[in-house]
Amino acid sequence: MGPRVFLRVGFDEGIGIVSFDSKNTKSIALFFSKRVKILVNTQCRSKLFGIFSKENVSCCVMIPVTASPYQLLLDQLEAFNSVAKDDLDLIRSCFQVVQAKKGEILIHQGNLVHHLYFINSGYVRTFFLNENGEEFTTSLGEKGQMISSYEGFQRGVKSTESVQAMTDSTLLMVNKTDYDRVYREVNSWPRFCSGFTEEAILRSGERLLDLQRLSASERYEKLLKNRPNIAMNVPVKFLASYLGIQPQSLSRIRAQRK
Repeated sequence: MGPRVFLRVGFDEGIGIVSFDSKNTKSIALFFSKRVKILVNTQCRSKLFGIFSKENVSCCVMIPVTASPYQLLLDQLEAFNSVAKDDLDLIRSCFQVVQAKKGEILIHQGNLVHHLYFINSGYVRTFFLNENGEEFTTSLGEKGQMISSYEGFQRGVKSTESVQAMTDSTLLMVNKTDYDRVYREVNSWPRFCSGFTEEAILRSGERLLDLQRLSASERYEKLLKNRPNIAMNVPVKFLASYLGIQPQSLSRIRAQRK
């Protein structure tokens, strides 16, 4: 439980003391409406409704607040530059919210690539099939990351890999025309995309080196340290493919850690 927060509020009937728990006192905002006050904890995305008298609070109830599906993307853009209202409207018009089911193929190997995806929730992977029909996972995406067959998306060529939702996922989908428009008109977008591209290139190169220089156990331990959500939530068969080991071996490594 976080530190207790006390807010002194004034209204037409006098002064009341409001207290509740929060881990982040800066996340609290207060709205007035005569005797009914609404406290919003933006960290938890919930509202606390209370009926206030001069000295205490009664009849409090916590009600969840549904976050905008664009909020995570906007928060990341804000880290580079402020997002103007026109930018927000453009992003909302260009990015479509889609719900992907577990196992759904978003991009098929050998097809033209029409979309790029921003992951709001869930886990998504890229993979390819070799000539023998063997499947190899090449990247794993999680909340707050973008994923696509990047070469196919940027150059308009057929994809060399597939993109698949490993879990039920909420995504923001954008086509190439709208992506280019956002790139031109939203100031923070080029830096935002460059950061993702650099990260993807570095991670891919590092993974190839790790496959040569680290043992299977060491590769898993590194992933667990650097990307714990991926290591703990991605299905074993996909995680094992990404790490270059057999699912049975990964299960054994996990069992030995307990």
